[in-house]
Amino acid sequence: MIPPEWSRERILQTSSGYWLSCALHTAVELKLFTALGEEAMHAGQLAQALHTDTDATERLLTALAAAGLLKNEGQMYRNTESSLTYLSHRSPDYLGDMLQYHHLLMHSWQKLSDSVRTGEPVRQRSSHADNRTRDLFLRAMADNAAALAPQIAAILPLQNHRRMLDLGGGSGAYALRFCQTNPELTGDIFDLPSSRLMAETTIREAGMEERLQFVGGDYLTDPLPGNYDLIWMSHILHAESRENARALTYKAAHALKPGGLLVIQEFVLDSQRCGPLFPALFSLNMLLGTPEGRAYCDIELTDMMAQAGLNDLQRLEIEATASALYLGHRPKI
Repeated sequence: MIPPEWSRERILQTSSGYWLSCALHTAVELKLFTALGEEAMHAGQLAQALHTDTDATERLLTALAAAGLLKNEGQMYRNTESSLTYLSHRSPDYLGDMLQYHHLLMHSWQKLSDSVRTGEPVRQRSSHADNRTRDLFLRAMADNAAALAPQIAAILPLQNHRRMLDLGGGSGAYALRFCQTNPELTGDIFDLPSSRLMAETTIREAGMEERLQFVGGDYLTDPLPGNYDLIWMSHILHAESRENARALTYKAAHALKPGGLLVIQEFVLDSQRCGPLFPALFSLNMLLGTPEGRAYCDIELTDMMAQAGLNDLQRLEIEATASALYLGHRPKI
């Protein structure tokens, strides 16, 4: 579909769009939505609860209400159903960790022109960054995985598998859900040692110690445990160069049993590299934060899997997300 013409108004609105992002990020950082809860408050009450300036708090509340993130009831403000669900820290569907992580990325986006000129990143890779950035990144990825895992588990053929590898699995949220879907499935979560605490906490809280274990290592340089009939690779190829992504796909494919299934989840550009918009922007985000990471296009991913010796290649769409799943089997002997 041809997008609307870029009018003067649309250009200006896009240029200043970060104003609203910053207002949202600030409200999350201050725990404004959490403080409101299910109550209605006026600016003075909320400022007292948040230890903020009353006039400045009212301006922030006005902006959030104008954006539809709060309800304005005279001089009182109340959470909407959406803000209570996604922006209150008390909600199981809280998105605040991801939003705070997005806020940390804003500084590097201000330096995009430097990366475009040099082709070099301007920030450290999140999984290798300082403790605060790395922990926030891990929590954000864990929340996102936990939200998507039920939908993905429902469309994958998990029933016939017995042992899986969640490669670069972080918290292990996907492996946990897949095992809950298939009671006969066991597996390993393979990631950097810095993910161990979060993964083992996830495993322990779910009572899955006998079915899931964490294996620390670097998937680029360390050997992978073998003998799997299912390997799940979620959003790890985009952080790697084409050479490393191809090598990692081959490495994973050959850690499968004959007949085993490799599943890759990625933000995917179309083969003409004309979109969609989110993968295109995400590829710029990888430019800012990795030496050679990028969003890959459909043909590149299928070629990587074919060159790794996989067959019966299939693409599955994930409803209402910017991701797609790529499935391929290691040939049976």
